[in-house]
Amino acid sequence: MPAIAFLVVSFLCGFEITKRMKVNICGQIAAGIGSGYLMSGLITKRMKVNIWGRIAAGIGIGYLISGWIVYIVSYFSKVVLGLTHPKVYGNIASIAIMLLIAFLLIAKDKTKTSLNTTKKESAFFIVLFVFILWTMFYVFHVTTENGKELIKSGVTIFSDFAPHTAMIRSFSLHDNFPTQYPHYGGADVKYHFMFQFLAGNLEYLGLRIDWAFNWISATSLWSFLVLLYFIAKKVTGYAAAGVITVFMFFCRSSFAALDKIVNTLADGRWSDFFSNSQFIGYTNHEDWGLWNYNVFLNQRHLGFGLLIAAIAIMYFIDRLEWLDDIEVNGEGRLSRLKSGCMIVGKHIVASKDAWTISPSWKTAAVVGMMLGALSFWNGAVVVATLLILFGFAVWSDHKLDYAVTAVITLILTFIQTNFFMDKSVGQSIGVTYQFGFLADELTMPGVITYLIKLAGIYFIGVVVLMLVLRPSFKAMIFSFILPVIFAFTVSAIQGQVFGPDYLSVISLLSLIVLSFSSLYFTLHLSQQQHADYQNKLDKEQLQFQLRETQQSQEEYQRLQSLRHDLKNKHLTLLALLEENPDEAREYLQSLTDSISGKQTFYSKNPTVNYLLNQKLHDVEDEIELEIDCFIPQELSIQPDVLAVILGNCLDNSISACLRLTDKSERTLSLNIRYFQQNLFISINNTFNEQEQETRKTRQRDGWGLRNVDALVQEYQGTVKRFKENGHYRTEILLPSPIN
Repeated sequence: MPAIAFLVVSFLCGFEITKRMKVNICGQIAAGIGSGYLMSGLITKRMKVNIWGRIAAGIGIGYLISGWIVYIVSYFSKVVLGLTHPKVYGNIASIAIMLLIAFLLIAKDKTKTSLNTTKKESAFFIVLFVFILWTMFYVFHVTTENGKELIKSGVTIFSDFAPHTAMIRSFSLHDNFPTQYPHYGGADVKYHFMFQFLAGNLEYLGLRIDWAFNWISATSLWSFLVLLYFIAKKVTGYAAAGVITVFMFFCRSSFAALDKIVNTLADGRWSDFFSNSQFIGYTNHEDWGLWNYNVFLNQRHLGFGLLIAAIAIMYFIDRLEWLDDIEVNGEGRLSRLKSGCMIVGKHIVASKDAWTISPSWKTAAVVGMMLGALSFWNGAVVVATLLILFGFAVWSDHKLDYAVTAVITLILTFIQTNFFMDKSVGQSIGVTYQFGFLADELTMPGVITYLIKLAGIYFIGVVVLMLVLRPSFKAMIFSFILPVIFAFTVSAIQGQVFGPDYLSVISLLSLIVLSFSSLYFTLHLSQQQHADYQNKLDKEQLQFQLRETQQSQEEYQRLQSLRHDLKNKHLTLLALLEENPDEAREYLQSLTDSISGKQTFYSKNPTVNYLLNQKLHDVEDEIELEIDCFIPQELSIQPDVLAVILGNCLDNSISACLRLTDKSERTLSLNIRYFQQNLFISINNTFNEQEQETRKTRQRDGWGLRNVDALVQEYQGTVKRFKENGHYRTEILLPSPIN
């Protein structure tokens, strides 16, 4: 069936694209280490790829791209070329393009996809999908009565489904290009419709309307909840938190809902608990029943919009973690932010890192394209997501990444708005200041009272969490509150957003100027950042040389002391030779080692050999070591650079091992290989998993690891970090061509 082929190809393309995007889905969606090779990928964070996270993101990206390709090609075929059956050309083009993209991505990256999940986790997601799909069909399905097919919908969704189904059928049974809403013939489109277009296209390809609409609705909402699960799991470190978060999604937090639940259970009317459709709120516009889920059964496109928003948020979410701990000096001592607010403020405002662009800015651009493309799938989600990302940007480094995302989103939204909305009648979607939103009393106390009545436990929970959670959580909560503030201060209206045409031109030019200005500013700051990194490198090199000189002096002094006592030791040795020759031999060997110093041959490369001897000599008896090093004597990488990268990584790994109280659990393995003009470094050590929440800066944002990341990026390399079952693994790939 063509519809099945369309869905499969759409998902396959989206699934492969996720491997190239730097989005933190359960730590990463990226090609990782396969058969000992560090493969390139754009998603690089600390945990292994979870197949469910990749599936969820692939569904959203696939729907977004395939839907737009079909629409654009169909529109062009009908309006520009005047062809009949335009959706035939649109679907052929979409399937062909999506297959080509998937083929090219698969051919470029042959890394096998591993599951990296548990049976409980898989069972949870499967049951969740079955439940969501069943509820979608429960409220919207097709039945046959007296030989006729009838569309039936639930009482909580029938109002919105009249225009939704009409829009679906305008594409499945007709060619609605240029697009109009059937209820408002002759007028332009001011409301997002692309989700209904996708459903209509699936019905056109052979799926029955309930299957077409319910399938994309269920898969979109399920995918969002999967990503919501991983967000909760990531920020808390517990899978149980993800499960509870998904469960609470279906519930309302209003005190009115709680009253209904308590009274229903007290009276023993269990059936009323699930079948309630009466107004139960304390406020107006609270009549969607007992469950929050009813909103998503009605507004099917909302789940899809939140899915794309979740992908965007997961890309930026790691940038807040540095707030949990900050380094206050070069000695590695950490200070909680409770005593470091001034340092935080200085860093996020006045530091160079705050106003630079990261090496992964291209992925930020892709995120901007995704959000921009979402405008006519769900415009409200686009606004909310930009507000959330603005909150993230306040507390993050590399603020220009956020600017790239925002500018691209606004440009694409502007283009679509001008394309779909008829400016000749002077109408569009505008914004005006309107305090209070739906509150009965439009005062600050009145709005606060309304919010407490409407959301109840949510706002109480926000206040409590702001007092007890760590700083990164607080920054997230601050960011997620911004859309609420916006909703209660800004009103969307139909009117002249840009006014006359010349104002539209000026606005577009302003966006273009802003884009180029950001690009120029980025290039300028990147040069400054490069110079700063070079200065840091010079300091690291000097410190390395000083440590080497100091160690040499200490070794010389130790040898002088040994020579001073040599006469007494010789006397002891002579006495042992007469009484016990074997003991004398062992004693002589120990003297030899103490004088010459114990040196282990690890590698032909002198820098690596010296560094490993210095780092590992004193911990051989404390940590079980496994060293595997095969590299040439000469490398194109500067010795000081190699010393900084390898030395800092070893210092962190050794420290993590030594913090384990049980000596038998301390293991450290080092694998260094040179292959295909690349230097591969893999360090795997045990660590205390309970330190995950309190030592995140040691794992990510300490100056030592920042220097490592900066040097790896400067050499066009890749660094990946993983945590699994009490093991922490760092994998580094550095291009090192040898002529």
